[in-house]
Amino acid sequence: MIGDAACAGIHRVSPPYAVSVVVEPVRHYSNKSALLPPPLVELQKLADLLPNLTTSATPQEQVSWSLRRRLEPALVKQITTEYEAGATTPSLCETYGLSKTGILRLLRDEGVALRRRPLRSDQVALAKKMYESGHPIAAIATRLDTSYNNVRQRLIKEGVELRPRGGSYR
Repeated sequence: MIGDAACAGIHRVSPPYAVSVVVEPVRHYSNKSALLPPPLVELQKLADLLPNLTTSATPQEQVSWSLRRRLEPALVKQITTEYEAGATTPSLCETYGLSKTGILRLLRDEGVALRRRPLRSDQVALAKKMYESGHPIAAIATRLDTSYNNVRQRLIKEGVELRPRGGSYR
């Protein structure tokens, strides 16, 4: 039999499963050395390149998600002034990059009386006619320059039987 030192890389299994596995040296003799973890010295070099994050003396300022805390009082005053002068909430949203809900909450908090734009009787008649001819509520709302919910609620009030949602037609 061969000596133990010579068989260090070979694993022998007794019959009937005569299988042998040969283990190769990896480092300098293999093209798989790139898959091995880098030596400790290289890791230390990379760690030295990073800024020292633990000794930072200036605490980072947390960003508030609250709209009231993010906006300057002068900007809030400007938004309320524009709304009271006749600007619509969608135009304010586009101008200031805020959501409609945020704008409305801000205006409500400032005590501004919110405008409601109910549909006129001719618009209600048109909405009813369009809906009964098969147009979706969203298209009617776009045509009348109002919200989906405004049209929907007015159709219900007029006694129109609404179709199931999802574009189903009779």
